Amino acid sequence: MRERKGLSFASTSDERQEGMRVANNEQYLMVLGGPGVGKSTFLRKVGLETLNGEEGNFEHTCTPVFLELKRFTEDQIDIESWITEEFKVCGYPYPEQMMKTTLESDKLLLLLDGLDEVPKENINKGVYTIY
Repeated sequence: MRERKGLSFASTSDERQEGMRVANNEQYLMVLGGPGVGKSTFLRKVGLETLNGEEGNFEHTCTPVFLELKRFTEDQIDIESWITEEFKVCGYPYPEQMMKTTLESDKLLLLLDGLDEVPKENINKGVYTIY
């Protein structure tokens, strides 16, 4: 298990790095780039590699959940309900228990897409709630 580090949006390297290697080494990762460069595709790839288990390129055992942040439009952001809903959509038999178990065991991989699409008034609240 990776040691929890402080939250920072500062880049630690100016060098170009292979995406999956960085995803394997960092607990928190922000993928930046302009429209159409593949940020969402990369996040989906990380999720799929996680689901492939030992045969995938993601080295950590966890359950991926892909969330589109543009859905943060309400005043109240309930991330646990949102994760539970995603488990329901995917057909997990006990989604509430699945959400609780993965959060408590530190085995949840949140793939958050579209920070640039979050209404400005919700960004700080959303980041704080998720962190």
